[in-house]
Amino acid sequence: MKTYNFDKPLLDLDEKPVENTNLGKLLAGRIATSEANTRSIKWVDWAKSLHRTGLVMLDDTDALEFKAWIGGEKTGMTMLLVSALLMVFNEGVDFVPSKAEKI
Repeated sequence: MKTYNFDKPLLDLDEKPVENTNLGKLLAGRIATSEANTRSIKWVDWAKSLHRTGLVMLDDTDALEFKAWIGGEKTGMTMLLVSALLMVFNEGVDFVPSKAEKI
């Protein structure tokens, strides 16, 4: 499992933050308004986590599915947003459970 941090602003072409943007909230909104599928419960859980914290934990299989969905044409996202979201996957951090989570 890796934790991906989308709690950051969208950057414009000058690499300056676009006012009042947050990648996690933008992505959560797209997930919430996308077409339902057989894994809708899991996707909505991810959207809730992204909306609240900007963080999402994914195993390798889920990360591949998530990246494919982000890059897909059905999301209606701009190229600028898609590239910013996909770059987060290069920064994923391995999840190390705390003592409380190991119990």
